[in-house]
Amino acid sequence: MGGGVLYDRPRAHSERSRYAIDRWRHMGAVFMSEARYFEVAGVTLAVRADRPIDANTFHQKFENFEVDSPGGDVVEVHHHFGIPSLERLNLGPLVTSRGPWEIHNREGVWAYVGVLPGPERHVYQVILMDEARGQILIHNEDDAAFERGGIDSLFLCPTDQTLLARLLARRQALILHSSAALIDGRGLMFVGHSGAGKSTTLGMLDPRAEVLCDDRNVVRLWDDGFRVHGTWSNGDVIEVSGAAGPLRAVMFIHQASENRLERIENGQRLLAAILDCIVRPLETAEWWQSTLHVVGALVRDVPCYNLYLDKTGAARQLIEGLGETE
Repeated sequence: MGGGVLYDRPRAHSERSRYAIDRWRHMGAVFMSEARYFEVAGVTLAVRADRPIDANTFHQKFENFEVDSPGGDVVEVHHHFGIPSLERLNLGPLVTSRGPWEIHNREGVWAYVGVLPGPERHVYQVILMDEARGQILIHNEDDAAFERGGIDSLFLCPTDQTLLARLLARRQALILHSSAALIDGRGLMFVGHSGAGKSTTLGMLDPRAEVLCDDRNVVRLWDDGFRVHGTWSNGDVIEVSGAAGPLRAVMFIHQASENRLERIENGQRLLAAILDCIVRPLETAEWWQSTLHVVGALVRDVPCYNLYLDKTGAARQLIEGLGETE
């Protein structure tokens, strides 16, 4: 299975760091905090800022993803405060406008310009992301969020998914609208959009199950097969974990009057169902190439089911039996 990424791997950590430091010094940074390291799906985010980052800067849930030192795959994230001249940044041509973002690209560097709605143009954030070099430079309007603390996003965005989904695609991984848990180290994923019952299903499991996240999880194709990884993008369930385990089954949740499991045998329908639940960033040809490769392997290699449940909790044995299957 798997066997490497579709694109070139990012540079080694030391080489990337030298490039990043030179570039950001050129942008005028006069202070840079010590890095705080957070790991998701095998990727270390090395977060720095030109303000001190202390124990209260980010929400306490990030403690479950923080590591003492970087791994082998590091993405540098630098926060600056104050919006520079967009003309000076030379962002390149506008590719698209999506939600609050005006998205540009110049020589492989993506620029996300956050614009508040209103009669006057008000830029509140500019993000420069060099995927190939593993560098994200974020210009924030001010440091008010840092002063308040408890920030719910490492990128200071409404959601980190916008950038993570692109970074992960380069690593044969994708984010699904899902809840997930580990039972004796084996991963089970419950897929569905809001209101499908993802959080409710987690509540049915044995207390010994380790909840990864109730709303967004990552599936990644490694050399030894698929693994499910937790994220911090949670919904109603506060509990999140950066743990991971081999993915034993994917279940699509359906509310019903009786509890039953049905193996999905139709590959085309399964492919469409998975694509419908993927968290999509800006869709490019490269992103689609990677995503279709991963989804095709997922359909082929991981058992997928329709899970019909009545929310009484009686489906627990059906679900946990899949986690015990070798």
